[in-house]
Amino acid sequence: GEYYAILLASTFAMFLMAESANLLMAYLALEFVSLTSYILTGFLRHNRRSLEAALKYLIYGGVASGTMIYGMSWIFGITGSLDFSVINKVLSTPEHLPVLAVFIALVLILTGMGYKVSSVPFHMWAPDVYTGAPIPITTFLAIGSKAAGFALLTRFFFPAISHLAAGGSWTALAGVDWPQLLLVVCVITMTLGNLAALQQTNMKRLLAYSSIAQAGYALMGFVVLSNDGIRAMLFYLFAYYVMDAGAFLVVMIVANSTGREDVEAYRGLAWRGGIVPAVALTIFLFSLTGIPLTVGFIGKFYLFAAVIKGQFYILAIVGILNSVVSLYYYLKPIRMMFFEQPRGDEGTVRFEAWNYSLMGVLACATIVFGLYWSPIISFANRSLSFFTGPA
Repeated sequence: GEYYAILLASTFAMFLMAESANLLMAYLALEFVSLTSYILTGFLRHNRRSLEAALKYLIYGGVASGTMIYGMSWIFGITGSLDFSVINKVLSTPEHLPVLAVFIALVLILTGMGYKVSSVPFHMWAPDVYTGAPIPITTFLAIGSKAAGFALLTRFFFPAISHLAAGGSWTALAGVDWPQLLLVVCVITMTLGNLAALQQTNMKRLLAYSSIAQAGYALMGFVVLSNDGIRAMLFYLFAYYVMDAGAFLVVMIVANSTGREDVEAYRGLAWRGGIVPAVALTIFLFSLTGIPLTVGFIGKFYLFAAVIKGQFYILAIVGILNSVVSLYYYLKPIRMMFFEQPRGDEGTVRFEAWNYSLMGVLACATIVFGLYWSPIISFANRSLSFFTGPA
């Protein structure tokens, strides 16, 4: 019973993160999510790998949390308030603004929020934790925790630290170049995530580095400083959650059946009773790459359109090159499943009815929303209007 109670408590804390309009509430909600995540990661108490992952997560999280609240104390000292709206008003008077102190405070705060979305250089916990945690919890962290992190990141850096100008564009504080800092973080995150994933032989670890790279793609919409960029980021995050949940579901089914998580376990999967999960995983991986007729392609299209419209041409080129690189490691398990013959030691893959049902729903959603995506755009517009007014 405590497993479900902790899971629901963590989900509730993620909602609190997403609706925070106060630094203290943002910190308490983030800590609430972190503490419950540590417990869930180490929930397999007799599994050494799970306990090791929980300990690493705790250490990284403690350092990031302490650094972030130190930065928040600087913002409180400078503005005299914890409310985002008051912080924005005070920081809008640049005559007496200590620019260097504000920039340092934002860097410190970014440490905690960047750790939550697993952006470089705050990503170091993700591969080990994703590999060691139970697969359902790995999925929960890769989707729910990242969603809450991006929600908090957007709520703080836009309404609190930036100003909405005419035409749906945003302007950062005068003299505080945090967009340039996040631009560098964005480029390094997607590049390092993709390059590190090339060498992985464990599917959970491969998807962990893929998750880091996906955070870099999402940050492309963040650094554009426009409503179009935020809308594209929200759309892409929705697409990422659908396809990543599906990929981890197939990994969980194969791992539960064979006891293996390595890429070799997928050898000849399509020819040993696993044609349905093989096809489903192929759809999810193609969508993560950004192949047309999938929701991942539409998400990247909106991202690159917003980036090009904002005249970040080099960033668009870097993003396209990274997508090409990602195709290589996403094709490895696909090649194993369809073009390699089983050796006989891979184990038997067994499926239950709910496996097929959930896989089918997620795979169909990946294709359907790649062909008819207006409901997601409408949803992104409504989400955007929460802190900008009608888009």
